[in-house]
Amino acid sequence: MINPYNVYRSLKRPWSRFDSDNNSSIFSIRKYGPSLAFCSPLLILGLISNTLLAQEADSLQIKSYVDKIILKLNLDTQNEEFLIFSDQQEQIALSTNNSLRLDLSLDYEFLGFSIGFAPNFFNSNKDDARKGSSELTDIGFRFFLGRWTQELTYQSNEGFYVENTADFIADWNANSDPYIQFPYLKRTYYGGSTAYVLNDRFSLRNIVYNTEWQLKSAGSFVPTARYGYRRISATLNQTREVENNFELDLIAAYYYTWVIHANWFIAPQLSPGIGIRFSNTTQENTTARERDTRYPLILDGGLQLGYSSERFIAGGLLNFQSIYTKTGSGSSVINDQVFARFFVGIRLDPPEFIAKQARRINEKFGL
Repeated sequence: MINPYNVYRSLKRPWSRFDSDNNSSIFSIRKYGPSLAFCSPLLILGLISNTLLAQEADSLQIKSYVDKIILKLNLDTQNEEFLIFSDQQEQIALSTNNSLRLDLSLDYEFLGFSIGFAPNFFNSNKDDARKGSSELTDIGFRFFLGRWTQELTYQSNEGFYVENTADFIADWNANSDPYIQFPYLKRTYYGGSTAYVLNDRFSLRNIVYNTEWQLKSAGSFVPTARYGYRRISATLNQTREVENNFELDLIAAYYYTWVIHANWFIAPQLSPGIGIRFSNTTQENTTARERDTRYPLILDGGLQLGYSSERFIAGGLLNFQSIYTKTGSGSSVINDQVFARFFVGIRLDPPEFIAKQARRINEKFGL
């Protein structure tokens, strides 16, 4: 793999001010977020059998709004951040210049779609002169079949800066000087996840997608497989380096919804897991190829406070994500994040011609 500690060696040379065109190294970063489609024969068999045998959710336990169009706006503080450690305990902190982002989502019947971006009208996203410009695109699709949930994701992040620039530039002024920047570093991800809710009296769609309403407290284990292809690339000193990663995570997620009022709920969740990463690294104009296999340890969790009514939904949640990866080069990549998210949404009746087509599809495929 591309040695992440190379960036440390490149930063240790004397710096008066950072010149992005003089970068001499690319490094490997990791962020394991929502994750593409790997389906084992066992999952396919389970999906078919579950679809054939699925029953309506207990009307006293869960109320369904899949026949409504659900529009939702999310504001969150999730940012692409990494800590890279060497065996000598030196540290490099990397981040994109996108501290606030918006997500718009639409769900109807068994389908859902979302798009995320980081608009420049937020003041915290504007400091391009010192931190450089960062570009974010996040597009997701989801499908619901009984207790199965399938997600497909495309993500792209470009433009990073070094948060601890003061560790590498002796006379650096935190109030006025630009940060060390890697403007040509880009991460592209094509991924997906497959999840199954073991308890049919628990609604994952209530706390994640708001297409159902949990009326009585319940919890469930939700075994989840995340998989995908991640490409990290940069052009530095007129040399292009690319790292390709193929990823698989197995997550033992547990969710609980505590109904504290007719319209209010609290929902904690904890998701430990393990993964495997197959990577290969190439450099332009050379035949050299480096391969590596890693086994990250994963722990996600969070706490949500939500409101639901016949027409409106709203809430907020505090999440953490922690991933530790030991590389073959003696360096460690740690992705620790704590972020908040706030959302508001509305449930709308669909136009009759859309509802009619949805009924035909449901009747034809037994959804």
